[in-house]
Amino acid sequence: MLKYLLLFVGISIGIQANAQKKPTLRFDNPHHDFGSVKEEENVVHHTYKVFNDGDTDLLITKVAPSCGCTVAEYTKTGIAPKQSGYIKASFDVVNKHGKQDKSITIYSNGSPAVHLLSFSATISERPRKWTDTFLHSSGSLYYESSTVGFTTISADETDTVGYLRMYNSGANPVIIKEFRASVDWITPVEIPFTINPGERKLFGVHYNAQKANDFGLLYNEIKISTTDDKFPEKTIGVIAEIVPASKILTKEDALNAPKIFLPTLSHDFGVVKQGADATYSFNFSNTGKSDLKVLKIKTSCGCTAGEASKTTLKKGEAANIKVNFSSRGMQGIETKNVKIYTNDPARPEVTLIIKANVVSGDQVEPVKPKSTKTK
Repeated sequence: MLKYLLLFVGISIGIQANAQKKPTLRFDNPHHDFGSVKEEENVVHHTYKVFNDGDTDLLITKVAPSCGCTVAEYTKTGIAPKQSGYIKASFDVVNKHGKQDKSITIYSNGSPAVHLLSFSATISERPRKWTDTFLHSSGSLYYESSTVGFTTISADETDTVGYLRMYNSGANPVIIKEFRASVDWITPVEIPFTINPGERKLFGVHYNAQKANDFGLLYNEIKISTTDDKFPEKTIGVIAEIVPASKILTKEDALNAPKIFLPTLSHDFGVVKQGADATYSFNFSNTGKSDLKVLKIKTSCGCTAGEASKTTLKKGEAANIKVNFSSRGMQGIETKNVKIYTNDPARPEVTLIIKANVVSGDQVEPVKPKSTKTK
C-alpha cells in the first residue's frame, strides 16, 4: 500500500512540475496615458515592457490594435524565462480630437493567453489653414470641391441653387467677369463676382431641372472669364442627379394610375467574345388603368444602349426594351445597368442589369444566357 501511495505522490509532483513549466506574461503597466497631445505631433509612441515570469520561452503570436490609427511592433523571437521584450504602439493623431481611448490585444503562448493593453490621449485640434479645405487650384483661385455638386433634384424644380466655395490666394482681387454654360438650364447667381485677397466666398449657380428635361446623373461644364493674372480662363463641372417628380395621390388617382411590370430585371449574356455585340430584349407591360409612358432610358456607359419598342402603353399593352451591349475594349466580367424612367407614380425608376464575361479569341465556347425573373 505504501508503495502505491509513494508512486501516486511522485506522479502528482511530476504533473505539478510540468504544469509550472509554462511562460507567464506580465506587464509593469498595461495602460499608458499620453496626456495632452497636439494634433500637429502627427504620431505619438509608447513602448510597453513585457516580462516572462515563467519557466519556458514566451512567444507573442499576434498583436491586434483596436483601430487602423494604431500600429504595434513587438518582439517576434522567443522571450527567455526571466527576460523581457517589448510592444511598441504608434498612434496616429491626425484628424483626431478630444479624448481618445484605444487598445491592443496581445496573443501569446503564455498565461494568460490573451492580454489587453490600453492607452489614452486628449488631442487638441491644430489650427486649420485654408490649404486644408481648398484642395483644388486654378491659378490664384482655390476650390473646396472640383465641381458644383447638387444632391437629388426633382424633375419639376425650376430653380435650385448650388454653391462652390472659393478662396483667393493671390495678392489682388479676382473678378469673375463672364459666365458661359454648355446648357441653358445653368445660370450664375451673381456676375460680376469679386473675391478679395485672402477671402473665402461662395460662388452660386441656378439649376432649372424642368428645362433640363432629363433624368439620372447629369454632368455639365461652365466656363468663367476672370481677372486672375495666373490663369484667367477656368472650367468648372456641375453635377446633378435628376429624379422623377413625386406627388401625393388621392386614393382614386392611385387606383387609376399606370403600373409597369417587368417579368425579368436582369440578364446574363454568359461568354461574349471581345469586340462582339450582344443584344437582349426585356419585356414589360402596363398592368395599370391609365396610359404608361416611358419618359427616358439611361445607361451606365456608352458601351450600352437601350431602346423601347413603344413609349406609350395603354392598359394591358406590352412592349420590350432592346438593350445592346458592345464588348469592344473590354475584358473579364462586366456588369452594366439600364435605368427606365416612367410615369408610374409607385415605381418611377426601374433598374435593369446586364452581365457578360468578355473573353478574347476562342477561349471558351459561348454558354446559354440566363435571366432573372421578377419576384
